[in-house]
Amino acid sequence: MSNFNRSRLQLSIMAIIICAVLINGYVLVENIRFPEKTAQDIARYERRFIELRRQLPLRGVIGFTTDVGKNEEREDPDARKLTAQYSLAPVIIVESLDYPLVAGHFRNPSPDLETCRQMGLIRLRDFGNGIILFRHESR
Repeated sequence: MSNFNRSRLQLSIMAIIICAVLINGYVLVENIRFPEKTAQDIARYERRFIELRRQLPLRGVIGFTTDVGKNEEREDPDARKLTAQYSLAPVIIVESLDYPLVAGHFRNPSPDLETCRQMGLIRLRDFGNGIILFRHESR
């Protein structure tokens, strides 16, 4: 093997090692920032929705809203919606206020109900822990 080919091989191996270290470092940082939920965390989270689930129809589609913004570092609003969907299945939740029933899942356990009213949401029941069932009134 010529020196040129040997150098190319060594350079290629070094590039692969550097990429592997960078990717593993990224995964480590992401897991520190957003640790994976354990089965106990998910079960505890799911229990928050038990009473809401009892108030919903057996099947159908409802709206969904949250106070977590799309660009927040601390929490992912899509994860909040997906875990709510998992807990409320087979009812389907859609991130929209255009449904007669809307589930609210708020970080703040006492959201600003005046803002909700301005969006056409009338509180039907507050289940605590930031879980609220609304009726949407068309204007």
